[in-house]
Amino acid sequence: MRPNVHAEHQRHVKSPSHPRQGNFIIKHYAGDVSYTVDGITDKNKDQLLKGLLNLLQQSGNDFVHTLFPAQVDQDNRKQPPSSGDRIRTSANSLVESLMKCQPSYIRTIKPNENKSPTEYNSPNVLHQIKYLGLQENVRIRRAGFAYRQSFDKFVDRFFLLSPATSYAGEYTWEGTHEAAVRQILKDTSIPKEEWQMGVTKAFIKSPETLFALEHMRDRYWHNMATRIQRMWRAYLAYRAESATRIQRFWRKKRTGAEFLSLRDQGHTVLQGRKERRRMSLLGSRRFLGDYLGVNASNGFGAQLRSAANLSANERALFSCRAELLEAKFGRSSKCSPRIIIVTNSKFYIIAQALVSGQPSITVEKGISLGMIKFIGTSTAQDDWFSLGIGSPQEPDPLMNCVFKTEMFTQMQRVMPGGFNLKIAETVEYAKKPNKMQQVKVLKDSQQRADYYKSGAIHTKPGDPPNSTSRPTPKGKPVPPSQSPGANSLSPAVLVVDPQG
Repeated sequence: MRPNVHAEHQRHVKSPSHPRQGNFIIKHYAGDVSYTVDGITDKNKDQLLKGLLNLLQQSGNDFVHTLFPAQVDQDNRKQPPSSGDRIRTSANSLVESLMKCQPSYIRTIKPNENKSPTEYNSPNVLHQIKYLGLQENVRIRRAGFAYRQSFDKFVDRFFLLSPATSYAGEYTWEGTHEAAVRQILKDTSIPKEEWQMGVTKAFIKSPETLFALEHMRDRYWHNMATRIQRMWRAYLAYRAESATRIQRFWRKKRTGAEFLSLRDQGHTVLQGRKERRRMSLLGSRRFLGDYLGVNASNGFGAQLRSAANLSANERALFSCRAELLEAKFGRSSKCSPRIIIVTNSKFYIIAQALVSGQPSITVEKGISLGMIKFIGTSTAQDDWFSLGIGSPQEPDPLMNCVFKTEMFTQMQRVMPGGFNLKIAETVEYAKKPNKMQQVKVLKDSQQRADYYKSGAIHTKPGDPPNSTSRPTPKGKPVPPSQSPGANSLSPAVLVVDPQG
């Protein structure tokens, strides 16, 4: 009954030459194939386990012995390979062989069913030629084109290569497949002589062109990953740079706020009784204090610190260049350059001179802040002030310093209870020990600078005494094209264009 199960199937045909001898025909798409049942069980069965084979060989039925004639090797403990094992081994062997070879597409044609070299079945051969597409292939080869593909399949494989047909790996073309093929070939810079458009297919002339398209397709995702990594690294660098700038700005603003606070405190020190210089009221003015760098570990400031023999815990609050009025015997007094250093305990007056061609730094006075009885200055805008010491051996210093208000502010901060600041129409000081003198202050609008002459200070009128500092000016906006890192660290939106 079983041989008749598939007898009525449309692809099953009994052999007309041997209808009763176990032969049959299967109608495949490429032609008819004849089969015989002789030995079919030996070629088409899985190997059984040794236990099953031993059991079947112990059967008393002779027919069972003929079905399994092979002898079992009792010493071999290896399990027989299954169908999956054989398929996997065969596939691996095939792939290994193919990797060693140069790919070549070969179509085979079976001339007859009897495996005879002298027979030629024309209908079967034509049938195989039709299903293998050899006629079309030969015609295309004669025209010089090595590859052909329908428009839709070509676009489906290579649409990633054109920014017009894809974006971020997604198909975006809205036109026809033929137009998409033309756009892809144009964007990949394939020469016109290397391709040709048919009615429904695209034709590539040389294999090298096809290999180039495949290579670009393989590199697409690698390039995408590289671009994403580059953009991410740029974003991280931008974030780090932004954090650095914010920290730098905050430190600058925090430090600047302290200097601004000192500047505003200077207005209260003068008690609104002294005219102000226009330049001292600028919004950009800061009370920096140590202008000569005495607190630095090197440079000219370090030389001053060494000359003044400042201790490790003695910090310079204020340092600046100034002028000292020196009395000359038989002549009028003369201004000589000096250096002022104010620490948390002393007021230093330092002189510079050339001794034997070498610069020399000498401390003329080191006055303890507690010894200063008063500081005298005028109500005008001049920069002169006196230090009232009241020494029975030395006169009081009368000096000129452009940053006098800042110096007063620093001294008031460190002197317990402040100090006595005398602001009057004249400047009082001891020109000689125990001999006080009043220095007049003369205002002249034509004066360009302050100067001392004949016992009087000449200056020009200043701003009102109640004047305060102007607002801090805003910085000029920097154009985006000139800002550091504007091109490389601008992460407005992290969008990756895959076609770049």
